[in-house]
Amino acid sequence: MEEIGIATRLLNNSTAKITQLRVTRQTPKIEYEKNFTERPFWKVVTHRIGVIIAVTIGVTAGVGVWTFQQTPRYVGKFQLLVASGDNPPALNQLPAPDVSGNTVEYDTQIEVLRSPKILKPILQKISPHYRDLDDKGLAQKPKNKEEPLKIIRLPQTKILEISYEDNNPKKIIFVLNNLADAYLKYAREVKQSELKAAIEFVNIQLPKYQQQVSQYEQKLQKVREKYNILDPQAQANELSKQLLYLQTELLNTQVQLKETTSLYQNLEKQVGLKPQEALNSSYLSESPRYQYLLNQLQQVEIELAKQATIFVDDSPIIQTLKEKQANLQSLLKEESKKILGDQPSEQINPSNNHLDSPSAVRLALNQQLVQSANQIQVLQTRSSVLQKQIENVKKQLEKIPEIAKQYTELQRKIQVANESLSRFLEAQEKIQIKAAQKMSPWELLSSPELLKEPIYPNPMRNLSLGLVGGILLGMVAAVGLEKLDNKFHSGQEIKEATPLPILGYIPFQRNLNNLKPGHKHALWHSNLNLGQPGNEPSNLPRKPLQSFHYFSAFLEACMSMYANISLLDSEPLKSIVISSATAGEGKSTIALYLAQVAAVMGQRVLLVEANLRKPQYYQWVDVPQPEGLNEVLTLGLEVAKAIQKVPQWENLSVLMAGDEAANPTGLLASEKMGQLIEQFHQDSQYDLVIYDTPPILGFPDAKILAASTEGLILVTKMGKTERQAFKDCLDELKMSAISLLGLVANGVSRHR
Repeated sequence: MEEIGIATRLLNNSTAKITQLRVTRQTPKIEYEKNFTERPFWKVVTHRIGVIIAVTIGVTAGVGVWTFQQTPRYVGKFQLLVASGDNPPALNQLPAPDVSGNTVEYDTQIEVLRSPKILKPILQKISPHYRDLDDKGLAQKPKNKEEPLKIIRLPQTKILEISYEDNNPKKIIFVLNNLADAYLKYAREVKQSELKAAIEFVNIQLPKYQQQVSQYEQKLQKVREKYNILDPQAQANELSKQLLYLQTELLNTQVQLKETTSLYQNLEKQVGLKPQEALNSSYLSESPRYQYLLNQLQQVEIELAKQATIFVDDSPIIQTLKEKQANLQSLLKEESKKILGDQPSEQINPSNNHLDSPSAVRLALNQQLVQSANQIQVLQTRSSVLQKQIENVKKQLEKIPEIAKQYTELQRKIQVANESLSRFLEAQEKIQIKAAQKMSPWELLSSPELLKEPIYPNPMRNLSLGLVGGILLGMVAAVGLEKLDNKFHSGQEIKEATPLPILGYIPFQRNLNNLKPGHKHALWHSNLNLGQPGNEPSNLPRKPLQSFHYFSAFLEACMSMYANISLLDSEPLKSIVISSATAGEGKSTIALYLAQVAAVMGQRVLLVEANLRKPQYYQWVDVPQPEGLNEVLTLGLEVAKAIQKVPQWENLSVLMAGDEAANPTGLLASEKMGQLIEQFHQDSQYDLVIYDTPPILGFPDAKILAASTEGLILVTKMGKTERQAFKDCLDELKMSAISLLGLVANGVSRHR
């Protein structure tokens, strides 16, 4: 933990410097398009199908062996119809007491049939033949066995099914025959007792219902006499029709009243008289004497008007005409009194003689005015009468609901009482007839019979359950094994778990530690001392660089991996980091063979052993000088002297780790290391620089170097890399600005 803390501080202090030393060329970066996913259930099932099949076969076989070792049990049955359709009404069909024939009654009947009271007489007949039976053995469940005697009601029917099971088929038929006879006898006895009780009950209830009917009918008669009504509903309908008629008449009357009032107002404006004045004018215009005097008055007034233009008012002619005018006016007033009677004289003004002059139009208008006034009075009187009648009808309608309520309630009670009385009378007759008979109310629908096949054991059911249980148990075992062995086992699993590209599928190769020329597992036909510990001794004969003796699948996979890495960008990658999530996943082997393949392809390769914690290249690479990167960073050794050419490879150079470092994280995060990385990147002497680093989890070394290179390649080993460790590794890389170029699946099967 202290070492990680130191590395963190060094990283924070040197961030700016490392950023300046990073290469300026844009490197390809793989985006994390989706989160790491666990293996789906169907994949687990597919992967562990062998376990599931084995568990399924084992469980099914065990169930089969157990099934066929059991003693078979047989069952027989018969059916009883406990209430046929032509039976007379029993107590539960009468209005009182309230006893319903629901499921509870059937359950009660079943318990009665299973009771010792019913079974003991049956056992007295059976026990001489089968002494092992008693009331408990017949009706109750034996130890560790199913209940022998079963009585059930078939759903939605009045049928009881009685079944009995035992190991002895003859015993089953014998028991069922005795049960059928006993149950039919029991039903007859119960029915006779029920009929006697029903007759007594009916005889008691009949007078009560007869009295109820009489009382309700008397009350109904009183309601009719009180309100003088036979049927409230008919009366309500009649009143409703009458109300509708009156309301219609009132509406028509009001419309006529408005029309007549409007006509009256128009005539009054045209004539300029009140109705009485118009009537008086009509009377005067029809009087000859009045009209004669009126004409004389008009002539005098005309003459007076003419003379007034010639003479002054004091002249005798003018005075004579005025006296004549006054005399005529006096005569007109006297004549109007004779015609009109005691009406005020001021209503007739002789000066308005044009109103009294005979005119057909004026007379017609006067007549219409008088008629309109009279019609208005008639319509107003009619409207008032209709409104009173409507109020009277409404009051009668308001009383109808209360009357109807009383009437309906009494009718309902009378109907119920009559129905009850009718049922009792009918029941009394049927019960008396049935009591004279001695038929059984129950009917045996099917005689006792034995099923051909035993009910226990059921091989098909047991094997089916065993098969299903085995499959489920196998799936549970598969999931359990998957949890215990949570590792990647194929490249396809890695591909399904993450969207990162897989740059190479490196197959498992045996004897990588024993690659001697001419050996069947040799990869390169050359005298190289490069490989795993224990490789060929250095005194083997050397052969040309690029001649191959055997193109194995391992070599082809390494070449394919190099090709995929080369195609990651339009320009060749100059520097990459090889690492893994945990130790032991083959990252150093991948780095070594990737360097060899690149060298074979003509690339000038520098392989840097950046694992300062546990140097190991000295075991694999036959170079004379052990000093390396640690001495360059700590002792100031020139990097050119530390880099060594591999004798067998003209294009391959190695910068070994040197001695184990005390503070490897601090050295890799130092400014000097950043300058070295920049120097290697800019040096035209090398086409590709490969950094072999410690694992990512637990050590920051790989992330420090990858941040200053063109990207990181993550190695995963089949059967070694755990899913959780791989996920944790990806999570750590997501938090850093590292270009993760892709994955290498190491140790895959040849068929993936």
